Amino acid sequence: MIAMVLYLGGPEQRECEFDNAWCRISLAISETCPDGWIGSIPGVHVAFYVPGTTTLHPKVPAGLKAYFRATHKLVFVNVRVPTDIIDKFDESFTFVIGALHNAVAVAADKLARNDVMAFDRIKMDEFIDHAKLYRTDEGFRARIEAKIRPVTRGQQLPLTGFSSDVGWSLAQTATGGRLRFIRINTAVKAIQGHPELPCLMTVSIPILRPNAHGLPTRDESNELETIEEELVKALELGAKGFMVGTTTGSGIRELLFYIRDGSRVAATLEAAAKYTQGHELRSVIVEDKEWSAYKQLFDDATKAGLISMPPPATN
Repeated sequence: MIAMVLYLGGPEQRECEFDNAWCRISLAISETCPDGWIGSIPGVHVAFYVPGTTTLHPKVPAGLKAYFRATHKLVFVNVRVPTDIIDKFDESFTFVIGALHNAVAVAADKLARNDVMAFDRIKMDEFIDHAKLYRTDEGFRARIEAKIRPVTRGQQLPLTGFSSDVGWSLAQTATGGRLRFIRINTAVKAIQGHPELPCLMTVSIPILRPNAHGLPTRDESNELETIEEELVKALELGAKGFMVGTTTGSGIRELLFYIRDGSRVAATLEAAAKYTQGHELRSVIVEDKEWSAYKQLFDDATKAGLISMPPPATN
């Protein structure tokens, strides 16, 4: 299977020609993916990075960079988009199609090397070629009408083909002399405002051993990361919810998730309790269909200056 995500390097690139081409192809690819496939079916996760005014994605090399993660049965492929095609639809469309074919070829090789054999490269290439139906405006409208799907960006993308594993950036702010660190996921802009994720869940975790700046020690940071990883893993299984950002400061770490509804996450929070190592989890769930909390956190991080974080370690 194939999952796609797009990282725009600046607000000026929303609805640019590359964004338009990527959204059309992503919609076509989503039609081929069964619900809940990530983690159960081998696949490839292709991330496209578009340089812009906010970030140039300096850590993403030119060309194609790939790594395998056994826990997800996925090959993650990072693709840096050339700046000279961003405002050209045909060139952008051709580039995405070509990058997907290349990613599938690399994924097939890496999965085979790791003894993950149930990956049908021929079928994946057919899925990519299926997306060519969306190239013309007439073909795109016809397919949308046939599927009776909205074309609003964010609403059209399937949650089952999405992962928040990559696309993280870091920012540092200070309020009243107190440091505050923000981690924000820019990849979730692809599903921002999704109608199936109308609720904001904030999980607050008091820091047990804060330093003079109200921040956790290295050891406690590792403990907090374990709690975070377990929550993310449990919520993303079945697309019950996705983490969009975190804040750390003044003796508190907060994790922000957008979820389907509170009734589906109660068991997840209970299951995470065994990993808390003495930490208390306080959760608050409110309706936030417009994703206002994410927008505010993204604005705060952008003003402070985003630093792209490296992708997860390879296995």
